[in-house]
Amino acid sequence: MTTALCLLAFLTAADPEGVLPTDATGRALNLDFETGDLRDWIVGGETFKNQPIDGDTVAKRRRDM
Repeated sequence: MTTALCLLAFLTAADPEGVLPTDATGRALNLDFETGDLRDWIVGGETFKNQPIDGDTVAKRRRDM
């Protein structure tokens, strides 16, 4: 069997539900938004600092729109 076929056989034999990441206690983490909220997510850095923005932000950047 070729390497590609071996890999395909391995991937198709895997659990169809997948494997969920867990915390130190073994509890499944909400990393795919299935709970409908941001539970288990951690804010870090300044990427979303001062968010959300209110008002028309496009007009301030693009006067021609």
